[in-house]
Amino acid sequence: MGIETRYDYIYYTVLDQDWFDEAERILTTELTTERLINAIERKLKINKDWTLNNFKVDYSQRSQDIEYWISINVRNKERPVFVQIEDNQPIVRSGMGTLFVFYEQEEDDYQDSIAPDDGLAGAGGRL
Repeated sequence: MGIETRYDYIYYTVLDQDWFDEAERILTTELTTERLINAIERKLKINKDWTLNNFKVDYSQRSQDIEYWISINVRNKERPVFVQIEDNQPIVRSGMGTLFVFYEQEEDDYQDSIAPDDGLAGAGGRL
């Protein structure tokens, strides 16, 4: 008899309007999704909680009903887990907001993403 896991975990955070307002004040240029994702990934990479250092943004979406988004994922056997990227960030499980869903970058994925693309040497072979 094996151990059955009922759910796969999906990690997410929700940014409220205050976070966007502060980011716009700090950035003196237009706030784009790409800039937001870069800022979030930087916060994750330098986070004191080492378990968050390998997280990357999978996708972002505006949600009118976060509780409904959570229930849809649970029905699809994914358990949403809230990730605080800042110490004072409120945990959001209902209402509306901008969702950022994360995936954990494996060490092998990281090495593949920085490997040079020069034939066998780039694939780990020898020339």
